[in-house]
Amino acid sequence: NWESVLSEWSLIAQWDKVLKENNHKAPADLAEAAEAGDAYAANLLRTSGRELGLRIATLIDLVDPEIVVFGGEAVRFGPIYATAIHEAVNKYSFESPPKIEFDWDNNLWVRGASALAVQRFFDFESVPGVRRA
Repeated sequence: NWESVLSEWSLIAQWDKVLKENNHKAPADLAEAAEAGDAYAANLLRTSGRELGLRIATLIDLVDPEIVVFGGEAVRFGPIYATAIHEAVNKYSFESPPKIEFDWDNNLWVRGASALAVQRFFDFESVPGVRRA
């Protein structure tokens, strides 16, 4: 199950475990710790990023998308996590992988919702009261 190993809450739980078990002194926030140069935090993000990248590469080989856009945890955990994902996708894809983008503003859902609203507004073919032939 991807969520139990690779989700944001799972990574935070793994980080909390590292902090408690090793009496490790580092920022409580995983992303902050990795950004500050903590080796444990960086290793956790690299390992998880590689695992996610491997699984995404499998999906890419199956679906063959033109582009893959990452948001959410991939953005929240910063460049260490994103780089590990990108490297794994490039390494494990059968063919040349599609373009990979990271939604650093983490607002892709807002843009998608806006696009749907605008599309409906300018859909002149389904104006109420007009029947298609």
